[in-house]
This record gives sequence, structure tokens and C-alpha cells, in this order.
Amino acid sequence: MDVWEPLSMRWLAIALLLLLPGVQAAQSDFEFQLETPANGEADVDPGGDWANLTVELENLNSDQRRFKLTIPNADALSDNGLEVWWSSDGNNDLGGQSRSLEFNLPSNELRSGIKVSVEPRTSALYGSHAIELNCHDLTEDDPDEDRQLQLQIDVSRMVDVALTPAEGVASNGSAEIGEATTYQLKVTNSGNSQDTFDLEIDGASGGWEAEMVNDDDEINLDAHASGYVTVEVTAPSDASYSETLTVQVTARSQLQGTVSTQLELTTHVRVFQGLLLEPLTALGAGGPGDSVVLKFRVTNKWSEDVDFQLARGAWYMGDTPENTPSGWTFSAGGDTMLEGYGSTENARATVTIASGADAGDVVTIEVTVQVGDGELAQTTVQVQVEGDYDIQLANEKEGGLPAPASFNVDAEQQLTFATYVQVKNRASVSDTALITAEFTAGGQGWTLDIPEDIFLASEGEKGVLVAVRPPAESQGTMATLEITATSVGDSSSSQSVSLTIHVNSLSDGGGSQTENLGQDKQLPVPIEILVGTVLLIGLGVSSVFYLQQRSRKVASGEDQAAYSDEWGAMGEDAANAAGPAAAAAQTTMPAAAPPAVPPPGAAAGPVTVACPGCQTQLQIADTQRPLTVKCPTCATPLTLQAQPGAAPPAAPPPPPAAPPAAPPAAPPATPPAAAAAGPVTVACPSCQTQMKIADTRRPLTVACPSCQTQLKLT
Repeated sequence: MDVWEPLSMRWLAIALLLLLPGVQAAQSDFEFQLETPANGEADVDPGGDWANLTVELENLNSDQRRFKLTIPNADALSDNGLEVWWSSDGNNDLGGQSRSLEFNLPSNELRSGIKVSVEPRTSALYGSHAIELNCHDLTEDDPDEDRQLQLQIDVSRMVDVALTPAEGVASNGSAEIGEATTYQLKVTNSGNSQDTFDLEIDGASGGWEAEMVNDDDEINLDAHASGYVTVEVTAPSDASYSETLTVQVTARSQLQGTVSTQLELTTHVRVFQGLLLEPLTALGAGGPGDSVVLKFRVTNKWSEDVDFQLARGAWYMGDTPENTPSGWTFSAGGDTMLEGYGSTENARATVTIASGADAGDVVTIEVTVQVGDGELAQTTVQVQVEGDYDIQLANEKEGGLPAPASFNVDAEQQLTFATYVQVKNRASVSDTALITAEFTAGGQGWTLDIPEDIFLASEGEKGVLVAVRPPAESQGTMATLEITATSVGDSSSSQSVSLTIHVNSLSDGGGSQTENLGQDKQLPVPIEILVGTVLLIGLGVSSVFYLQQRSRKVASGEDQAAYSDEWGAMGEDAANAAGPAAAAAQTTMPAAAPPAVPPPGAAAGPVTVACPGCQTQLQIADTQRPLTVKCPTCATPLTLQAQPGAAPPAAPPPPPAAPPAAPPAAPPATPPAAAAAGPVTVACPSCQTQMKIADTRRPLTVACPSCQTQLKLT
């Protein structure tokens, strides 16, 4: 019997046993399938929101099993910019970002909601990416029984490009006259898919040339990859030192033509020890005594390191180069070293303003920078003085005395407000006041004179020389004038006052003779004083003094005697003025009937009267009657005139046996001999110049020899 026969029989028996029912090898029975989305696909944007997908697992075995779920290609997905992990086991959310998951699943139980999360980084590559999932039965532990699923993530396309100088290369360069310089540039595909970029150069002119070296007018790059190109710029043979050219290099995507980027390259004709100087603070400002810091950008136009010096050149106040500032100081500071073609924005100078500087002052400073004995670069900056500006305008007289806000004036008469409107500087620094004026009511056809700007020291004040002149046809009208003062240092600091001007009608005020005394001649008050001197025929050279007041109280019919006390002080002076002759005559003449109105003694001639408005004592030397004068202090008009019905002096009649009654007086044919017009002295209302008027004609108009103001004597 063959020795191999028993062995063959044994193997045959084993094979038959394996084929019998109930003796097969054990198998794991479970299902691993997609849940949501049903197709297992999701879309994401680079750097955008996460995607969440779920799967489900059902244990079809007759016993509990333990399963392990994994993501086999998670590392490859991470390299493409996608982070993938298990975030839920279907019952509980999981912490961390685990790429494997284990749990027990009872017999015939379905577990759904097993979640896979996907985070797209900004570097996620464009296209479709498969996520591989594997489920393994740890109880059976047979890899051949594993189940697999595949999810799909679609990443959207993003197109972008960056263009920068290569490492160690500056965008500012230099070249010798007629020579070239090169710039190496780095082009980066910032998009998430392969792209080709076109390169263009613009800006070469005036004999300069700029081109891509080796025809590098396009470059193909993978997503997030970089490449290098070279630009060559050539200076013209007739270029001058410090001449520059700036060109623009553009990189544009072929995938999406609207996506591009640009880089500027500036080439200087190389200058040994040459610098560029630009002010970063072209205008500085501060108050008196303050320190103002001015900053500058300095650029090296040479290829080697340099040590430079910042210095002050000429400086001057305002627009006059010869007007150098006093008490101001200048000191340089900050960086002084520059690398080849380097630049700094930390070069600076400190300017200290003089403590006595005036607000609004502007100092122009020429600043220079230089390397050794090399080229001198220069620029100009300014420093302005500021302060706590406070311009005020007040309707008052000098010294704070009250002033009227309403005025009366004749047509064609100039009215000046310098006495009644004051501009004041209440700041701690000097300032200039800008004066403006306008009519807010009326004023059509009026002449309006506005002064130049008014300089005011700290705490200074001046009258405002605004003047108006109403036209001839404005009689009986009224206008409102608003005057405004504004600080030149700070236009927000301003004040205004309003004044009312009434133009007299033909029937208003005045007598046949008017004399203007001083600048206050324009300010009337509603009182008119009539003083008369009467020579009574047959009674000697005695005089009577009449007082008549026209005012609202007189017009209402009140007793005029109630207002005569104002003039009580005149009686003694008037009696003295009558002279001894009159006294002697009274002793020899028969007694006349007592007068019905003011006491005797007011002989025609020089008199002293008290102004009813301000009680100023006025000495009137002019003997002309009637005569109207105005108080130089408050401008109240006073009229002195002959008593109606007075006659020229006549020889006294023979003494009667008994005192007869005084005969009625007849109207005078001519003015009394004492009332002849004579020389007068008046003060100009605008400039206060004293003028002696010798001409006796009336009416008479004269012009001030100093300011040409017109004065009318009537």
C-alpha cells in the first residue's frame, strides 16, 4: 500500500467536514451606510464654514459587537487643506478632533447620527476630495469583514496673486547715467488652483527703458506656489543727478482677468552721498513757549550706508525773509544713519516758540540734510502760533462806559461809531480782529465804510471805525446795522452788536445856525432847549431869559416850570454878563411890570449853560442868534435864539408921572447888533481835530483838513 494514501484520505475527510452544515467558519454581519446628505457630498469654501456629514451602523449579529470607525486618508486630506475628524458617535458629541472612534453596539441595533466634520483651511485646494471611512468589527477582528464608505467634499475655486520684491531686494533702486539696474520680483499664486500670470510694465518715458528680463512676461504656478521674475530699468544717457523714474509692474491671472496686483519700482539716478528729504509734518502749531516736533522722511540715493545731518537753513516770520524770529530755537534729533538705498521716517527737529510770540504768527523754516560734503537736500516747513483766542465786541465807550445803541443823523451826514463800539482781545496772546458789517434792515443806498483788520495785543481794546452815510432820499427812514468782530487766529471766536440809525426828516431838530462840537454830535436826545434874549424898548438894557422844553412831558401839557430847575445855575453868570450899565439903568428907570417868564439878566452875548442830558457846563461865546449847538459829551442839541417879537434897542422915553404899562413889542426888522455871525472853533467829529472857522456866512459846509469829514454850520 502506498505510504501517501493514508495522508490523502485524512485531508479528504477534513475537507468533507468543513462542508457539512454547522461547521462553517464564523462571519460578522453588519451594515455601514450613508445617512445625510444621502449622496455623501458637501461643498465648502477655502477658509469658510465647516461641513458636517453623518453615517449609520446596524449590528445584524445575534450578539453584541464592538466596532471601530476610522478615516484612513485623513493625513492626505490635511495636506490639501482639509481637516477631517469624528465629532459624534451618534449618542454623544466628542471633544477634540479624533480620527478614530470605538463603541459597543447591541445585537440587531441601528446607530445613526455618527458625524464626520470637515474644516476647510484657507489653503484648501480647489476640486473634489474623497473622504474614506472604514468600519471594523473588533469582536470578530477579521479585516476581511471590514466595511468601507466614501464621502466627497468639493472645494470652490479662489483666484488671487501677490507681487513683491524678492527677499533682500528694495523697491527703490539706483542706476548710473546710461546704465541699468535690475529688480528681482516674487510672484505668488495665492489662489487654490494652478494658474498662469501675465506680467506687464508701464511708466517708462523720457528716454528711460523698462522690460522683463529673458522675456519673463508670464509665469505658471501651482496653487500657493511662488516663482521669480526680473525687471531691468535703464537710465537715459542724458539723465541728470537726482532724476527718478517710477514704473508699475502688474501681474494678472489668466484664469480670471479681473484679478491682478501691482508693484511700483522707483529708480534714482545714483548720486554719491545723495539724499532725498520730504516733510512728514509740513505745518506744526503750538502756543507761546511750546515745543513743536517736526518729522521728516530721509532716503539714501547711494548704494552704501551713510551718516547724515539734519540742520536749519534760513527762517523768517511771515513772508519777509529778512524778518528773522526772535526767541525761537531749532534742534535736530532722531535717526541719522541710513543703509544703502534705505529710508527713515524718524528724522525730526524740535522748534521752541518764543514765549512772547503773538497768536497767528507763522515762521517759515528751511530744513536741510546732508552727508559730509555731498549733495544738500532741502525742504520748507512752517510753524504757526496758536493761543486761547477770545475776541469780544461791545456796544460801549472806552473804559467800559455805557454807550447808546440808537442814533439820529441827518441825510448825507457821516456817522462814525468808533466812540460807541469797542473791540477787545481778552486772550493771553495777541490777535487780529476781522471787522465786518452789514445792514440787517434798511440801509439801501447807504455808504458803509469798514476798517482794515485791527491788531490787538493781549487785553488790548480799540474803537471800531465803522462809518455810515445815508443818502439824501433817506430822510425819515431807519436802518439796523450789525457789526461783527472775528478772531483771525480762531474763526470760531467772534461777537456782534446791532445798532439802529434814524434819519431825521426835514422837520426834525435844528435852528438856522448849527455848530458840530466833537464826535458825539450825532447822538441826540428828545429834549430841545430854546434860550432867548430880549431887549425891551423903554425898559433899558435889561434882558429876559426864557426856557422852553419840548419833550413828551411838555407835549402832554404838564407844567413847564417843573423842568426849569435844570437851568437855575445860569442866573448868576447871566447877570454878571449884563454889565454895570444895565444895573445903573435899572436904578433910574421906573419899575416895569414883572415879567411872566424867566428872570432878567440873560443879556445877549457869551453865556454858560448846563447840558440837560449830562449836566456838562457849556461856555457859548458866539453871539449869533438864533444858534444851535450840540453837547460834546452826549450830543444833546441846544438852540439859543432871539425871543419872538423883540425889537432893536431904542432911546428911552421921557419919565412918566406914573409907571405906564410896557407897550407891545414889534417884530424886529433886522437881527440885533450883538447877534452878528463871527469866528467859531469846532472839533471834527471823526478825528477831533480843532478847526477855527473864520467865515461868517451861514449856512456853511467845511471839510476837516485831516480826515475830510464834512461839517455843516447853518
